[in-house]
Amino acid sequence: MVPDTVSRLPVFHALPEICAALEKRPRAVLQAAPGAGKTSTVPLALLDAPWVQGRQIWMLEPRRLAAQAAARRLAQNIGDDRVGERVGLVTRDHRLLSKRTRIVVLTEGVLTQRLQQEPELDEVAAVIFDEFHERSLQADLGLALCREVQDSLRPDLRLLLMSATLDGAGLAQAIDAHMISCPGRQYPLTIRHRMQTLDQALDTGLRQLLREVAAQPGGSVLVFLPGEGEIRRAMTGLEGCALPVFPLFARLGNTEQREALDSDQRRVILATAVAETSLTIQGVDTVIDTGWARYPEFDPVAGYSRLVTRRVTRAQADQRAGRAGRSGPGQVWRLWNSEELLADALAPEIERVDLGRLVLELARWGSAELPWLEAPHPGRLAQARELLQWLDVIDERGTLTARGQVVARLPADPRWGVMLALAQAASPAVRQQLVGLASLLSADQPLPREPVDVEALYERLQQRRLPAALCRETERRARRFERLLGASSSGSPATSGLLAALVASFPDRIAQQRGGRGRFRFSGGGGARLPESHPLADAAFLVVMDVDGGREGVIRRALPLTESALMEVTQQRQEVVERLEFDAERGRVVRSEQRRLGALVLSERVLPVESGADVVPVLLQALRGPLWAEIPWSPALLQLRARVALLRSRGHAELPDCEDAALRAEVEDWLGPFLIGVRGVRDLSEQQLGQALDYRLGGSRAQVDRLAPARVTINGKQHRLDYCSENAPVLAAPVQWFYGLAEGPSIDQGRHPVCLHLLNPAQRPLAVTRDLRSFWSNAWREVRGQMRSRYPKHDWPEDPEQAALPERFARFRD
Repeated sequence: MVPDTVSRLPVFHALPEICAALEKRPRAVLQAAPGAGKTSTVPLALLDAPWVQGRQIWMLEPRRLAAQAAARRLAQNIGDDRVGERVGLVTRDHRLLSKRTRIVVLTEGVLTQRLQQEPELDEVAAVIFDEFHERSLQADLGLALCREVQDSLRPDLRLLLMSATLDGAGLAQAIDAHMISCPGRQYPLTIRHRMQTLDQALDTGLRQLLREVAAQPGGSVLVFLPGEGEIRRAMTGLEGCALPVFPLFARLGNTEQREALDSDQRRVILATAVAETSLTIQGVDTVIDTGWARYPEFDPVAGYSRLVTRRVTRAQADQRAGRAGRSGPGQVWRLWNSEELLADALAPEIERVDLGRLVLELARWGSAELPWLEAPHPGRLAQARELLQWLDVIDERGTLTARGQVVARLPADPRWGVMLALAQAASPAVRQQLVGLASLLSADQPLPREPVDVEALYERLQQRRLPAALCRETERRARRFERLLGASSSGSPATSGLLAALVASFPDRIAQQRGGRGRFRFSGGGGARLPESHPLADAAFLVVMDVDGGREGVIRRALPLTESALMEVTQQRQEVVERLEFDAERGRVVRSEQRRLGALVLSERVLPVESGADVVPVLLQALRGPLWAEIPWSPALLQLRARVALLRSRGHAELPDCEDAALRAEVEDWLGPFLIGVRGVRDLSEQQLGQALDYRLGGSRAQVDRLAPARVTINGKQHRLDYCSENAPVLAAPVQWFYGLAEGPSIDQGRHPVCLHLLNPAQRPLAVTRDLRSFWSNAWREVRGQMRSRYPKHDWPEDPEQAALPERFARFRD
């Protein structure tokens, strides 16, 4: 069924190999450069294959916009006036099919839904995954499901993966497929770099560059921007531009999309990443790439997804540049430094987005053991399973609950699916409100920044005071959801209100004000905030539907809760927990009874603590943390630890390590037995700590006292040594105490002399020495001269080594 008009496309010459490969093997990979014509040609060629036998060819596209454009082009190529005849289109919100339909273009999520309903795909001969390099979560899941269907139910089902920038050989090896390469029809490109920040480009840079481009003869200009907000900002800045300006993004209406794609006039198209692949945009010979793209990214710590703006990858930059060389020589302006290194490719979505819907689909399928290209991370899967259990969508075994059966067949995020499932049990008025809100909050059209309160937002919807496109999409979604839900079921009135439905849909997003206006903590952990001036900033509790930002995001959609309403609607989720924990402010172990909702403490009362064995583990755990610094070591015990440390540093490695790191790591062994009856670290007495340290030293304590004594005797008097001051024991005493001595004291059986701090009568250092004989011989003469004039009443003998201890010191001998 390939028309003569496509014979000029590069992929035309590869069609025989593609058909032959799929005749022999069930899987193939087509790596075709941009502009080869694979999207608009390959499905048509496969229709004539003998193995098709009158069945349909399905082709998946990563986005609705790409699916619509591909379906239109395929229909045009076979002479159909509109989509819905021989070429059909199925997206989440559109279904254009007829009895004549042979090729169906569909978005990736639709394939998953169809496989869940009819795994055999009896009417389908082949599934084509177009632009597979984007590696969306739904594409990876769809491929894994199709491969399992091939292996178990449909060995005759053909799978073809197509892409321009994919590692085709690696992919073909991974799925045991035949590899086909096809060059593109790429004309020469002139690539220039002009360093500009995104703000600079939006403020003046784009306008100036477009003025330069428009002054030269040529075709249309395709400008890549990260998102819809930047597109609208750029359109404002380009008012009065020499060329007409058209936006192009996923949420745009069909009429506006076709104006941007199919116009014959020279124009400027401001597009997001949707224009990188699949779309044919007539007449483009210039690409301006700001170098940024926006992606959804799940934050496992915060527990929610957010859109992040990142530098494009090398593969994306090449795809974008290729748009300028489809119909003739082109030029590309890259608004970044030519020396900047770009990442090779974007990580697959399965590694960076929320896996809640994936886990739901796997539970519905009945197995997570699928032939993945990259298996989802076990920790991320576990987090998603935990959320679905909170939502009462799956049970502890991972099996769909009754609610989960309803949610699974709804084309919506599991949270909105829960809200819709609860609408079945609601009164007509509440059902309308729940379906309307679920349709509104899950819409593709952008929502207004205000109001945050979802009831006020719904009131705007009812009054049609929201953008017309958003209202139309919401109404269309609501009608579809109503059809899928069917008639109302009998349910409990307790589950039928908006508040209860939102709590059931967002049990981890119940937020409690946490010690500051506008600051909230979530029941699922983490937190978010509102500006202090916001009317909801002083609410005691909120149910939060949407959060924007990083670790502590900004709340975008919420419903305020009173404490009494919260206690009523969450009664089944609350738990009463008795806790024994260390209270850092009080410095002791406390026992309390808490009424909790996930991570939130709704109420608490203090209970008496019995100083028993159950307190010890709590204290030990606290001592392994910051509490360690509060142990009341006495000076004598610090000296003992320093004596041990000194001996160990001088070669006595057999002594137990008594420094902080070792004691902290082994606190349970040496201190644990002495904590019975203790509730706080400040209750530890010097005697208890001394006993614990002796227990640590065991039989080594006598060795420490012998080799590193706490005191030494000089001229009949005991003097305390200081082991904490320097890397040697220090003895500070008046110089007169050392008269008559040729050598100072030492430790470790004479191997290490004591560091002497010799003091004058004012108790200030005269000298510091470890060699008393050298001091007498060399420094004493000068010291004696200074001291005799300053302290004439004291004895300053010429030969202190032979002098006697002064009488006034002799009186203080021990």
